[in-house]
Parts: sequence; C-alpha cells; structure tokens
Amino acid sequence: MKKYVMLELYRSSEGNEETIQELKSLMNLIMGDISVKDEPIISKTLIKLSYDPDLITKRLNRKVGRHKAFLHEGNWDIDSYESLDEYLNKRSERTTSVKLEDLEQRIQERGAAQVAKELEVSRATLFRKLKKARENGSDIVK
Repeated sequence: MKKYVMLELYRSSEGNEETIQELKSLMNLIMGDISVKDEPIISKTLIKLSYDPDLITKRLNRKVGRHKAFLHEGNWDIDSYESLDEYLNKRSERTTSVKLEDLEQRIQERGAAQVAKELEVSRATLFRKLKKARENGSDIVK
C-alpha cells in the first residue's frame, strides 16, 4: 500500500532546485516516486512523494552480503605457515566438511563449545549443521 507525503517549498527560498534533486535521489534509493508542481499563484512549489513501505522493508531485509558459515577443519591460519607454497601444499589437511560420526564423538569428548571454537563457528551454527546433516541422512557435516 503506497504512502504519500506532501511538501511545500516557498519559491523565494534559495536552494529549492538542489533540494528537489536531493529528494529525487532519495526517492530513487527507496524506489519511490516524486512529482513536482509549481504553483505561481500561491508562490510555492508543491512536491508529492510516494513510496511503498512494504517494498522498502523487503529491500532492506534481503540478507544481501551475509556469508555462509563454513566449518574450518585443520589449520586455516595462513600466517602460521612458513610460506604460501607450504600453505597451498597442505591444502588436503584443511577441509570445510567433517564426518558426522567423528563430530558427534568430538562433542561428547570435549564439549560442543570447544568443538565449535575449533571449527570457527558458533555453537548454534554447529548444532544447526548437525541437525541438517541428520535430517538429510548425510554422514558428512558441511
């Protein structure tokens, strides 16, 4: 449902053109419309802004830029290696997936908080990934 805002600018005021251009830029950002009507009889410029709050909310809540949490099994710290070649050569020692059985055993032995810290994810993410693997019948947690 569209909403409307009416603004009046006095014609004698300086900077009206700049104000209107700024409003147009703002309405482009929020995907709204602007209509400008000059009224010489009352010495005012009437501006009507229209926008859809639902569309703005959808646009703001798109979760753009959020990254997917990966499990970091092995040594991912590039600074701990002597050289870039060593880091690249030991690629097979690093993975973003762990066997479900191994992960469950590690949680029993060391606790979920410690295992999550080792895998560089939060405890909640660890349990969410475990649940997803179990529901899918997978023996690998990604």
